[in-house]
Amino acid sequence: MRLKPIIALLVILSFILYYNLTENTIKTQQTKVIRIVDGDTIETDLGKVRLLGVNTPEKNQYYHDEAMEFLKLILGKQVELIMTIEDKDMYNRYLRYISYDGKLINEEILKNGYAHFYTYNEDKFTEILRKAEAEARNKEI
Repeated sequence: MRLKPIIALLVILSFILYYNLTENTIKTQQTKVIRIVDGDTIETDLGKVRLLGVNTPEKNQYYHDEAMEFLKLILGKQVELIMTIEDKDMYNRYLRYISYDGKLINEEILKNGYAHFYTYNEDKFTEILRKAEAEARNKEI
């Protein structure tokens, strides 16, 4: 029967397509950070960027200033923006993970206790961020 090899091929192709769309679809861009808007939003020469997977305190809340201060370590620096599933939010901000000097900034802000883990969609970084928040909680940071 010729049908069995065709079905097997379709199953394999479906698996490859699904795997590529869920795990490997990562687009990166280099950009310069020109302003820190708040603890989870920066402005770059490409536009405003909201850090994925984190939520920091709002203005006039405890640790708002500390979260902003933490992000100042990338102010004026060339960073890598990492896109996974989402592109922009309703405020037209890019939704990205940020890598600088070999570190995932989204993870580092959680490890240091300046943010809570927060996500809409699961992606390849979700578990890393969950663990970073748990680490900060265990250390009572």
